[in-house]
Amino acid sequence: GSPVTGLAVTAKAPGFGEHTASEGTPGTYTFTGIAPEMVAYQLTFDSNYYRAQNTSDLSVMVAPSGSAKNTTITLIERAVLSGNAIAHTSDATVAPLSSSIQLLRASDNTVLQTTTPDINGGYSFLVEDTTAVKVRNVSGDGYTVTTVAVPTIALGTTVTIADLDAYRLAQVTFGLDVKLSSASDVTVTPSTGVTVTIPTDY
Repeated sequence: GSPVTGLAVTAKAPGFGEHTASEGTPGTYTFTGIAPEMVAYQLTFDSNYYRAQNTSDLSVMVAPSGSAKNTTITLIERAVLSGNAIAHTSDATVAPLSSSIQLLRASDNTVLQTTTPDINGGYSFLVEDTTAVKVRNVSGDGYTVTTVAVPTIALGTTVTIADLDAYRLAQVTFGLDVKLSSASDVTVTPSTGVTVTIPTDY
């Protein structure tokens, strides 16, 4: 693969603080003046757009000698999908939606990941391929289930998703008061899912 440039790479070990590498040849990061340790140094880098293919590669032992310690770390590129979930509690009132958000494969609605928005309604997913996906809020929270398509994904970037707007479901109660004479006939045809009760005191 291609060298990954422009990262801030650090190494930390108990009792020896944190060291920052300098980048020379593109994709090559060098630490100097690193003291040998009895435990491994843990390497970190500052980008959500990559992860180490093998996390064990981020643990590096430094032996007490003058020779250089070289290690190659393979990184997997990924994209950040970022959006906001909004709860419409009334016609004029909105608030952050707190229910879970699912990431779905667009072709068959398979759930790939699930996350919970932060206190501001913000949420994000990390993906490692460009498969078409969409997001939706989980049902059962008293709001409409809304599905939003995710724009075309480019690895190494942040993809902004349109706002997910969920509306509070209404609860409506209908009353029916029927008074009949003994000679009257009434036909009531309720809609599907609606129960109509006729009082017996007519």
